[in-house]
Amino acid sequence: MMTTPFQPGILEEIPAAGCFLFADLFDVQQWDKLRPVLEQLIDGHGIVLGVGSKLLKALGKAPEGMQEFPALQHPAAKRRDYDLWFWLRAEDPGAIHHLLRMLLNATEEFITVKVQYQAFRYQEGRDLSGYVDGTENPTGAKAEAAAFVKSSDQAQNGASLVTVQPWVHELDYFKSLPQNEQDDAIGRRLADNEEFEDSPASAHVKRTAQESFDPESFMLRRSMPWTDHRNEAGLVFISFVDDFAKFNRMFERMLGLEDGIEDGLFSFSMPLFGINFWCPPVTENGRINLQFLRD
Repeated sequence: MMTTPFQPGILEEIPAAGCFLFADLFDVQQWDKLRPVLEQLIDGHGIVLGVGSKLLKALGKAPEGMQEFPALQHPAAKRRDYDLWFWLRAEDPGAIHHLLRMLLNATEEFITVKVQYQAFRYQEGRDLSGYVDGTENPTGAKAEAAAFVKSSDQAQNGASLVTVQPWVHELDYFKSLPQNEQDDAIGRRLADNEEFEDSPASAHVKRTAQESFDPESFMLRRSMPWTDHRNEAGLVFISFVDDFAKFNRMFERMLGLEDGIEDGLFSFSMPLFGINFWCPPVTENGRINLQFLRD
């Protein structure tokens, strides 16, 4: 019996295998038929669910804190709109296949998958660049405070707000650079994951230090590397928050909108698009709670 209202997969450690689906409804009028299917199927552990602004607007619903991905004048700030986001999570790629088959068979008459990323945990939690990802993630009670909405409305209490950005890396170029230049882009040494004081102002860890914002902008990041059949590769960046202002402040600084200094990540990587979703809470029975999205 679940005793916590949030989708547990959000707080759990990054799994060994994953799959990200971005999907649209064929017809929003079918939502009332799809909703009970999702309520039966989604547990927030093996599959984490997010609902996009496009569907929320069509349903006339406005969850607390929900916003669209920011419209910013920068090539890295492209955004898209999808109705639903599914994060499939497992410790084995074969289990992901069976989860995916189950999900698609149950929903095929209602939704179409627009974008799909196969993802995985690399080594002990590194990006494909080789650097440890999510080093400054909050843990325990601080992670819960950073990632989940507290609301007097039980249909929204325990919800989370998530930003998803698939980044594509130019790894051949990055790995051709001298090691010190690679370290400068990140602001950590590859050898020991330690920050170093004389890194340039563009170093990623300097641009995104969560305690350096006013107010502090702690987020729960659950990013995973991805690859595809074309041998392209990158990172699906995932940031769960209780307030999208946290991500917005960080991303604006990365783009150099504050001081004209762009993040070192852009020297070898670029987000393909960004999108925000509302992740509903779960019921006491451990199923997704879509009560807020009922008529």
